[in-house]
Amino acid sequence: MKRINKLTEEFKAKYEKFIIGCDSIEETEKWNKELNGEMDVYYENEIMCLIVNLIVSDGEIREKEVEFLNLNFGFQYTAEDVKELYTGSLETVENDLYARIGKDIAELQKVNEKLSRAFCEVIGIICSIILESDGYATDEELDELTKIREIIAE
Repeated sequence: MKRINKLTEEFKAKYEKFIIGCDSIEETEKWNKELNGEMDVYYENEIMCLIVNLIVSDGEIREKEVEFLNLNFGFQYTAEDVKELYTGSLETVENDLYARIGKDIAELQKVNEKLSRAFCEVIGIICSIILESDGYATDEELDELTKIREIIAE
């Protein structure tokens, strides 16, 4: 089995556990649902913004990257759809996506350390998949991946 297939399986398993963990935390009322909405939806949106940002970070949207997105989230996006998603999320990305992810990790640590580590693992796997999905990485992609890996390592 190719490394990317193993990473994809690992992503699915860890992502599912992370979402279950979000649901469990929500039940304990440690998550401010009134302010942030449903926890699983909130973090799914953050992960989607990150993935879309990584996909377009090199200036190109490659089919293998879109395939990863579709395979793991059950979408039927085309490269053009991903471009539109990115354009629609530009305000979010420009409002310092990386600072927000750092804040998200800090918030998760306050709520549940184990869930915070799980979120970081999911992001790390995403980085690996995006890096390998099209067979090579540009300097821009590597810069973005380095920023993210530094955030999740803190």
